[in-house]
Amino acid sequence: MNTAIIAGGGTGRRFGGSECKQFVDINGKPLIYYAIYPFQESALFDDIIVVLPAGHTAAFKKDVLDKFRFDKVGKVITGGKDRQDSVFNALNSVSAGTDLVAVHDAARPFVTGALIEKLVKSMDGHDGVIPGVKILQTVKQIDKASYVVKTLDRDFIVEIQTPQVFKYRVLKEAYENVIKKNIKVTDDSAAVELAKGKVKIIEGDHINRKITYREDLDWMKVAVSGGVKLL
Repeated sequence: MNTAIIAGGGTGRRFGGSECKQFVDINGKPLIYYAIYPFQESALFDDIIVVLPAGHTAAFKKDVLDKFRFDKVGKVITGGKDRQDSVFNALNSVSAGTDLVAVHDAARPFVTGALIEKLVKSMDGHDGVIPGVKILQTVKQIDKASYVVKTLDRDFIVEIQTPQVFKYRVLKEAYENVIKKNIKVTDDSAAVELAKGKVKIIEGDHINRKITYREDLDWMKVAVSGGVKLL
């Protein structure tokens, strides 16, 4: 049994405005719809857990679950103080018998079934498999005063995306470790890395971008008008 966690527990402070970005309308559907749909359609996943900010559960069930018939969504839970707390809440809600768990950002609308399948099928011999794309620009390390320390070799720099797929028990124990030690991590792989887990990076998709700022919606509209498929 495999479970997908849709991490949408944040309020999107960087996005601005009064509306949570997960629910911004895109072509007649909320942004979060596009993150859930590929897992709903994937034969590789049996269950979906959606994490939302406090106070949004009832509206989500009415306007998304009932409207779009996402019958794989077995649980809708409230997020925590930050992303890692939200994911940990979801991990504690996973059904018994789960083998693999995928964690995907609710604000990544361009994930494909093909990428999901590639991640799962690459899991053999690894604790986790995550998608990444090579950095195309020059990258420099700076100090606290914003002076350049050195120019990094971009051949060894990768921008990480979601979904990230892990053995469920490995990810849960890794999160128990960082929560207990009050360590802050910015993605799920970082928790597993700290636990000395074996995480493989496979090639992601440059179009699989996260909607972070309101201006990203303009990019999204241009991408769609240019022929990029949006469900």
